[in-house]
Amino acid sequence: MWEGERAELSPFHAAILEKLAIGATHEIITKVYREDFGPTRWAELAPLVFDFADEQPEVMGILERAALELIDQVERLLEDMPQNMATLPLVVTGGLWERRDVLEPLLQEEIDLRNLPLKIVEPDGGAVDGGLVILRKG
Repeated sequence: MWEGERAELSPFHAAILEKLAIGATHEIITKVYREDFGPTRWAELAPLVFDFADEQPEVMGILERAALELIDQVERLLEDMPQNMATLPLVVTGGLWERRDVLEPLLQEEIDLRNLPLKIVEPDGGAVDGGLVILRKG
């Protein structure tokens, strides 16, 4: 929304408007609140962030804040863990993890800065595999 106040829109901002099929920044609010704009619709915008992160520092900032928020969530979970735990595996999955090349260094930087006992590891399988394990145990 802040970028809409600039005289000239960045390529990222223009791509967002195009993806939302609107012509001006002020229409974003209407689009989001008056249409069925749930998590799936927001997720459709995520690839644009990755596409423009290298070109625009403020777009990379979106990813940096996301990494910070994710590690905040994990750190809160760690508060409930025994303090003598060794390094714990951190498994990240989902569509955004397809851009692991961008996200992993950001997550690792936060882990290192906070000196958290975490190691990012590959999942043993996908969501279906996990569901099958749960079904077998039940």
